[in-house]
Amino acid sequence: RGKIKRMTSIRDVAKIAGVSPATVSRVMNGTANVNEEKRQRVEAAIEKTGFCPNELARALYKKSSKIIGVIVPDIENPFFSELAKAVEDEAFQNGYRMLVQMKADGVIIMTDSADTGKVLKACQVPVVLVDRTLQNVNEKAVVKSDHYKGGYLAAEHLVQCGCKKIVCLKEPSGYSSGNERYRGYLAVCEKYGLKEQSEIGRAHVRT
Repeated sequence: RGKIKRMTSIRDVAKIAGVSPATVSRVMNGTANVNEEKRQRVEAAIEKTGFCPNELARALYKKSSKIIGVIVPDIENPFFSELAKAVEDEAFQNGYRMLVQMKADGVIIMTDSADTGKVLKACQVPVVLVDRTLQNVNEKAVVKSDHYKGGYLAAEHLVQCGCKKIVCLKEPSGYSSGNERYRGYLAVCEKYGLKEQSEIGRAHVRT
């Protein structure tokens, strides 16, 4: 039987370079000035061994994983998948990755389910809510559209097209975005004296 090859450690790199493990760590993390000759020896040893540092260990040591967590309610919904892709692209351009396996530096949340508030209260990293707002959760950054105005403009456009019976299709989960659009629709009904007509979950649409 062949022997299982042991992974290269920082001590192996230090031995080849003729320096201490601490010096190797300084070169890799850029945490302190290192003599240029020693730096070159360390870099040569890293290239020779193909040493790859343990990302989780580096994250714990530096208190920064360069990772952003993203929580979405339904990845099959093209709206959320497009948002997630945009987050991933922007994160990559700034040296971050979008993963969930290691400690994240921050979290982007695109859902307002009943359990989200509990998660936020226990979260110890910065959080940004996208397209959603949460009740009883303060001091969180929010990036969202004016859903009330969107619902208002959509309903008023139909009125201007001559529609008299306008039905608002609502998603049963009651997301804040859908609720705001519904409020805009109701405002138009009141403005033009129309009867409110809504259906819940009949069209299998998500808001």
